[in-house]
Amino acid sequence: MKRIALILVLIMVLGMAVASAEITQGKDKFTGGNKINSVTETSNPSELKQLVLRKIITGNSPSYELWGERFTTKNFLFKKTFLEMKIDDTPIISINVKETSAMTYMDGPNMFSWVTVPISSDIVEQIKIANRIALRFQTASGSYVYVLPDAVLAEWKEVIAAEK
Repeated sequence: MKRIALILVLIMVLGMAVASAEITQGKDKFTGGNKINSVTETSNPSELKQLVLRKIITGNSPSYELWGERFTTKNFLFKKTFLEMKIDDTPIISINVKETSAMTYMDGPNMFSWVTVPISSDIVEQIKIANRIALRFQTASGSYVYVLPDAVLAEWKEVIAAEK
């Protein structure tokens, strides 16, 4: 009986890593290009509510950006500094944040905080062959690390490989 309970707990914990993930497509309203997104909703919005890898195809060269959202308090808002990415055993890559934003949630102390980070073609090439990716987001009171689950990494690779 204890084994069954332990197995059920493990399944629940592992299942909480990614609540849902999907690939969406549409038009980019700014550039008029095609947009392909890997949208990951996590089960703990105070850590990271949503993570999106976006590919925008305009002309011959696609552009990529990473967008993250969290539900948090003012002390843990994303900072407009840098994001660190660790791909497999390579040195840590520091990427300047393009923009951050925040919005108060229902007039309380909680807020939604967003961050947008451009991803260069060099990094995209590394993602294509990666086995593990960890992201370190900077917040007002420190940093937060998110390790991509295998299913999310596979979805990122699918978005990168997508043509249009």
